[in-house]
Amino acid sequence: MSVKALSMKFLPVLLFAAVTLVNFSPLLQGKAIKQGDVANFKGMSKEIVDYREKYHKEPLWTNSMFGGMPAYQISVKYPSNWMKPLTPILGLGIPHPATVIFLSLLGFYFLLTVLGFEMWLATIIALAFGLSSYTFILLEAGHNPKGYAIAYMAPVLAGLLIAFRGRTMLGASIFAIALSLQLSVNHLQITYYLMLAALIISLGEIVQLVMQKKWMFLLKTGGMLVLAAALAVGPNLTNLLLTEEYGKYSTRGKSELTANPENKTTGLDKDYATQWSYGVSESFSLMVPDFKGGPSGSIAETHKSALKAVPDEYKEYIGQMDQYFGDQPFTSGPVYFGAAICFLFVLSLLIVKDSIKYYVLGAVILSLLLSWGKNFMPVTDFFMDHVPGYNKFRAVSMTLVIAQFLVPFLAAFGLREVIADPSVLQTKRKQFYTAFALTGGLCLLFYLLPETFNTFYKQTPDEYTELGAQLKKAGLPGEQVPAFLDALKNARISIFTADALRSFLFIASAALLLLAYSFKKLNKALLIACLGLLVMVDMWTVDKRYLNDS
Repeated sequence: MSVKALSMKFLPVLLFAAVTLVNFSPLLQGKAIKQGDVANFKGMSKEIVDYREKYHKEPLWTNSMFGGMPAYQISVKYPSNWMKPLTPILGLGIPHPATVIFLSLLGFYFLLTVLGFEMWLATIIALAFGLSSYTFILLEAGHNPKGYAIAYMAPVLAGLLIAFRGRTMLGASIFAIALSLQLSVNHLQITYYLMLAALIISLGEIVQLVMQKKWMFLLKTGGMLVLAAALAVGPNLTNLLLTEEYGKYSTRGKSELTANPENKTTGLDKDYATQWSYGVSESFSLMVPDFKGGPSGSIAETHKSALKAVPDEYKEYIGQMDQYFGDQPFTSGPVYFGAAICFLFVLSLLIVKDSIKYYVLGAVILSLLLSWGKNFMPVTDFFMDHVPGYNKFRAVSMTLVIAQFLVPFLAAFGLREVIADPSVLQTKRKQFYTAFALTGGLCLLFYLLPETFNTFYKQTPDEYTELGAQLKKAGLPGEQVPAFLDALKNARISIFTADALRSFLFIASAALLLLAYSFKKLNKALLIACLGLLVMVDMWTVDKRYLNDS
């Protein structure tokens, strides 16, 4: 590769840095995000930090938490873990926590380019993944380790696939380094979910090798990946062993104390682990961000335009009502993949020849089923009772990180096929229109028939009944209660239909761009530029709802 060609490969890296810095521009002015969990952590760890600064060694106990507990579960430095300092180095000096976004963009770009994807195509899909709403939401909350763990998911999968697809040593080396980096940021729940996805995709690759009767290659690759995993664990072994030891004595350990044996597992109680379960219909927020109203908070705070559908006498009171009407106790915002990316994902399922699509689909479906938690207990019961380690983690809605990662990954395969052969949309016209109907057509139906596809009151508990009773108790005349409840419903319908129409327009725009390219009305460069802009505008405007300059 010439120096010029190599330097071109780094242009997207500069773009990623620019996108990150513009998104987090207040950090460059010396400002900081007010992260709630970080503030709590500083309080919890103050005694530990003070001891460390005074005696220049690590305290292994603190009296500031729960009447005393091991300090290594709160704040401890492992100087022998030489992987941990690599994260800020890879971040190229971008201020923390914006580094999370940059590493997410860079890692996904790396995954696609090492798998042979064209540079700018890889850039578009990397932007879709790196700007996923969930990452911005968790940064606003202060869940920084989780963000870093998500950022390292792509390089781990890159190593795995490279190894299985012929370059064993290179793939195993990348796998070892990337997995070790992910373990070093210490968010084992994300690592666990990544391993679930990696296991499903590995099984798919193994099936292909068995069908091709490549037994020796399979044994060699399997052995190298096992060795790579062991090497990845090495620098993080102390932390992992201490966490495993302490877990037995925490709520994540086995206990006989319960009033309800069916609720008990060898880890967390089921009702506690599934408290944050995604609603089944709430899963449409992956494509329509405000399908359930958006984040918890008053309607007037972020959706004043929705109050236009409310009679004047109720405006003030409806404006104070919660805009979120999903199944979770509360939420900082929905998991949103991007409307155009959802369309490309479905299109990829229908036109891509690579068998990896079946295993990716399996992993995506599993992540959805698990995210439903208490709303779909058969799968949750099985995993909590029989799958090792699963019952150690709470907030099952977090399993959606698997889909967040794999949906844009597969979308890249379909886009590559269309770019390589523009006529594919004409030979597979039925598949193209099916993909559009399942995404754009559905969004249009959401807009036209909102009450057919959604409910606009919280179901658990029954918000309609409870709110009606509260209004009567507060002295609202009985005949006005239904009118008030209808006004609330109409405000929420307005929020929902606005985003349904928005998603339809993004999907329709992406579909029209692909059709124009198919009929040679657009060249390749213009198609990629327009799709890139479409993805950027889509993701950026949603992200700013949850984390903006203010």
